[in-house]
Amino acid sequence: MSASWLGIPPGGNHFAGGLVAQTPSGLFWFARLFAEHPMASALELGSYSGYLAVLFALHCPGHTVTVDIVPLAIGDRLADLHRRLGITFVCGDVLQPATAARLMAAQARPRFVFCDNGAKLAEFRLYVPLLEPGDIIAVHDNPTEFPADSDDVTGLAHDHALTRWRRDELDADGTLLAVWRK
Repeated sequence: MSASWLGIPPGGNHFAGGLVAQTPSGLFWFARLFAEHPMASALELGSYSGYLAVLFALHCPGHTVTVDIVPLAIGDRLADLHRRLGITFVCGDVLQPATAARLMAAQARPRFVFCDNGAKLAEFRLYVPLLEPGDIIAVHDNPTEFPADSDDVTGLAHDHALTRWRRDELDADGTLLAVWRK
């Protein structure tokens, strides 16, 4: 696969008519991930514009939750998409252990968890122990905001029997994504 169009940096990219902070290659790899590993639910930590949840909901309709600490300001068009696809917005602190446990317990299995809030390493540390076999966790902004190859992350992944998914391909395409499967 050519990286010429896939290596476009995040920011200014759109999905379903709205701004998303993902590379076009990242959007492609999300679709590939869900095709290879169908998930029953998706949990997005950090909503940004609310449009990436639309992508997740296309793969997990009626079972997609997006969470942010600030209320999501959405217009009529996005509200209609969220309603039609059954996306639930939760305003809350994803770094509170009780919130994390409640969010994870409410998700159908296998679960897809996407860490893209302000404290990605803290999210990863909190949510990895809550994963069950078949679950997937992905983190955005690798390696700029999330050190996927650090001893801390690789040790935690090892301790919880996580397998890195398509690392070389994701890195080569400039996705800024790191993905593990339990």
